[in-house]
Amino acid sequence: MKNILAMVVNGDIEIHRLPPAGQELLFTLVDKGIYRRLGESREERKAQVMLICATSEDISSSLLMTFRRRIPVQITLPRISERPVKERIALIVLFVKQEAIRLDLPIWISGEALRTFTYYNCPANIGELRNDLQLCCARSYLSYLASAVDKLTIDTNVIPQRIFSMVRHQEVIDASINKLFKDGLAVEPGGQPLTQNLSNNYDLPIDLYSFIDKKIASHRQMRMSDEDVEHQVGKDLEKYFESVVQAFFKPEHSDMPISIIQQNFWEAANLLLNDAAGKMNRKYGRKTLVALALHLQQFKERVVSGRVVYNPNLKAIKAEHGQAYSIVQDNAAVLTRKLGITMSPDEIGFIAMFLIHGSDDIATSRIGLIIVAHGRGTAQNMAEVANNLLGTDHVKSYDIPLNKSNAKTVEELQEVVLKANEGRGVIILVDMGFLVTMENMLAKATRVPLRIIPNVTTALVLEAGRRVLTTDDNLEQAVSNIYTSYDEYTLTLRQKRQSKVDGKDGKGIILVTCSSGEGVAKKIKEILLDNIPETHNMNFITAGAMSDIQGMAAEVGENLRIAIGSIDPRLEAIPFVHVSELFSQDGINRICALLKLDLIEENQISLDEYAKGEAYALVAGQLNKFVKTLPVDQVKVCCEELVEKIEHYFFNGKISQDAIVRIYLHAACMFDRIHAGEALQPPDWSEQIKSERQTDFQQLKSIVDYAAISLRVEVPDSETCYFLSTLPVRNK
Repeated sequence: MKNILAMVVNGDIEIHRLPPAGQELLFTLVDKGIYRRLGESREERKAQVMLICATSEDISSSLLMTFRRRIPVQITLPRISERPVKERIALIVLFVKQEAIRLDLPIWISGEALRTFTYYNCPANIGELRNDLQLCCARSYLSYLASAVDKLTIDTNVIPQRIFSMVRHQEVIDASINKLFKDGLAVEPGGQPLTQNLSNNYDLPIDLYSFIDKKIASHRQMRMSDEDVEHQVGKDLEKYFESVVQAFFKPEHSDMPISIIQQNFWEAANLLLNDAAGKMNRKYGRKTLVALALHLQQFKERVVSGRVVYNPNLKAIKAEHGQAYSIVQDNAAVLTRKLGITMSPDEIGFIAMFLIHGSDDIATSRIGLIIVAHGRGTAQNMAEVANNLLGTDHVKSYDIPLNKSNAKTVEELQEVVLKANEGRGVIILVDMGFLVTMENMLAKATRVPLRIIPNVTTALVLEAGRRVLTTDDNLEQAVSNIYTSYDEYTLTLRQKRQSKVDGKDGKGIILVTCSSGEGVAKKIKEILLDNIPETHNMNFITAGAMSDIQGMAAEVGENLRIAIGSIDPRLEAIPFVHVSELFSQDGINRICALLKLDLIEENQISLDEYAKGEAYALVAGQLNKFVKTLPVDQVKVCCEELVEKIEHYFFNGKISQDAIVRIYLHAACMFDRIHAGEALQPPDWSEQIKSERQTDFQQLKSIVDYAAISLRVEVPDSETCYFLSTLPVRNK
């Protein structure tokens, strides 16, 4: 590599993304003005250079503290979300002006679209704002070509759903800005052509307008109607939008508060709302996104704590809101994968209601919400968290210094109530003391209907904010629903803690095994929960053939009470029950006995008592508990043929009944999993087993591929690797 410092003498040079090791290499140059060329060990060279560093990253995480201390002047420019409203509007107009000049067409921005982009909290800052506006202009350009209009229009219908979920509305007093948000504005193309290259890391890889023109010309050559052309080009543009969004998405820039809402819940809510927005032709804002993410998080906590999810209105939801229910049902597999829990029909019904009632602006006026707490900044900090999460400034706060008199507090609080009231009443969340008892006093003094809810926490504020911002409840309904939801939340936490205590008190842990630790293991857990009520108060851990079962057992210690599955983990003093015993009442009774008694003599029923045909009949009779998406009869025939071929090759025609049940169930769950689009990802050891057991792998692959033909599924190598790990070595 040439000497970079020598090149700086006659000009500038840019270094992109300097890693920590590279930052350390500059220490000697900055401190002493000397350096060594790469490969030199003795000769020192001198250089006088000025370092000018610029980054859009967080310097506290991207630059070493020892490097930052060597920079004498540091200038921080505010993000677009931190700039004044007028400056943000000016940037929007500038970027739209560039598109108007490029197309030589006037562009009209509706008031609502202008408001949306003004309060859009761009994850990648100004560069992303510019490209999002260009993408919206491209959508409008497509409509312009298909209709007889003389201008482009940017309205909310051309704004992607993901933008609405990142909007934080604020109240604006300036009358001129509110007029713009109401009437919109026109941007004319007049002006000098663009001469400055405004390229940045977020420049689009192609000219969208040329892209659209070429697509239209291509489709018209195929003699498609104008309506079909517009529809097809729109789909092409949507696909391009999605690829651009993925290219620009930077997780590190996300403002998602992982300490309150974990990332997987946030992503799951985002995916569902994006899908629903397109299918239901609706726009879901940040309030709905946060509310749904919080609900999903609480749903998982409820399931983990062992509480039953029951929806008394499920039948009515399916009948009256079938589209919303179907959308959630279609996304159930993705939600299950994201959250790590199965989505029951009852929960799907609850989530569907978020899609129905997910409008952020149901009423023109809303119930006021005030946080009142003792101390310096206590209420203000909680209000700031809630407002940031919900994308609003509706939540007000009032802090009470410890030395302030009660009379003065009541007097000042009356003014806060009057300002917060929009005509529908006010809810006050308080912490303690005399605040709890002053509801009637404040209501009488202000003549404002109000209710006080005590013991305020951040979780309570979020639930209250979600309720008043996303529903049309009146004051009494809102307070009742806030109490109910918060009580559910606290009850879930108590039961979650109690389940852990129960485990320590002897109810313990069940180890469930299968070849992958996924398919059969999950079905075994479902069977146990359905047939043995006591297991709802127990914890489950799953393990596969390649798992460190001994290590897992050592970690949970004496709380491990029993192992159930298709693989015997051979743990000392831990009884094992084969999966086949789940299919008989005697087997269920035996598991109950092992769970309830500390010591019991094992009297395991041997599978050798069954002939091969009886083993097939035994498993086939219970197959509907394991297969959910494929015809059971087809799976039955397919699995029996597969077992016969595996017996011939891997077992030399001598297979135990245990092995028949294990292989049969593994194959059934594998085919069902693949058909549902939930095939297992390749394990870390996949290449190793394919290399070490190459002949065995190819033989098994041919067996499963042939069996899969009748079921119309394609078995990936990852599933074959898991399957092979459960079978004896025949050829290396």
